[in-house]
Amino acid sequence: MLATKAEEFAGKLNISNFKASSDWLEKFKFRQSISFKRVCGEEKSVDCQSADMILWKEKLPLLLQTYSPDDIYNADETGIFFRMLPDKTIEFKDVDSHGGKKNKERLTVMVCVNMSGKDKLPLLIIGKSANPRCFKHVKSKPT
Repeated sequence: MLATKAEEFAGKLNISNFKASSDWLEKFKFRQSISFKRVCGEEKSVDCQSADMILWKEKLPLLLQTYSPDDIYNADETGIFFRMLPDKTIEFKDVDSHGGKKNKERLTVMVCVNMSGKDKLPLLIIGKSANPRCFKHVKSKPT
């Protein structure tokens, strides 16, 4: 899309010898600090300018000043797709690379640590069943 637009602008500016090659595109992206990324996270789902958020931002430091960083904990959950294969690979040009359906079987893991980082609690793992098949021959789990 960038290359097409660049050639369109070159035509409008009467530049006849311009060709938006892949080499030009890579150098343009480098000069302009443009990169291809995957979109992830929910950062924009919170309204930081709401009255409640502004009030909370004012009250939170007052609440936290009475506690030691060793006594303030944060916990969050994440998914571990333990059977999903990577969707990108490096392969020779003449070799076909075919993928299959993505295996979305996962475990949910809760991580928790205190503000100072000194107390990292053991992971809490929530699986699909009490005894998942992937751990069939595992005698003890480290978490």
